Amino acid sequence: MKRFLGRSKTKKRYAGKELKFSGSRSEIREQILTKLLNVEWTAGLIILEKDQVKANLRKIPDVLYNYTILEFLMRDLLSFYDNIAPINIHIDRSKDRTRAEAFNLYAFDKASYIWQQVLKRKTPFNLGNLTVEHCYSHSNKCVQVADFIAGAAFQRYERGNSTFLDIINTRITKETYLWHR
Repeated sequence: MKRFLGRSKTKKRYAGKELKFSGSRSEIREQILTKLLNVEWTAGLIILEKDQVKANLRKIPDVLYNYTILEFLMRDLLSFYDNIAPINIHIDRSKDRTRAEAFNLYAFDKASYIWQQVLKRKTPFNLGNLTVEHCYSHSNKCVQVADFIAGAAFQRYERGNSTFLDIINTRITKETYLWHR
């Protein structure tokens, strides 16, 4: 992303420090997604059908957001985890301090619960290996990449346009549908 932005500084539309899927033209979206194939990465998608979520839960978006992200992220991550290497979670800084701290506590609790209760691991989960960082997207290229992946998925599942997700489809290792009809 950094190199792409460096070359794009002469273009008025991309003179800032970040690229966002929603603010980019179709050609730029395709170009960035294609360039992402030149580096090693994989991603998983969580597709949530909001109209299938219980009405009372839709009124508490933090609970839905925390559960959706952490339940499935932690299950996938921890099933392959050796309890030695660090786990660094970078989240777009969209929450105020209180809500961010609540998210972090929930992340630690969810990791411990899944580690011991779901995966039935004998040793306690090493919480010192887990960090959660709430980042501004303009200063974190990984969050910008996640934005492009999410944008490509949104185009497919909400707009019926699979052009963008088809570009990176070989890097999507898992798709989890929540409350799918």
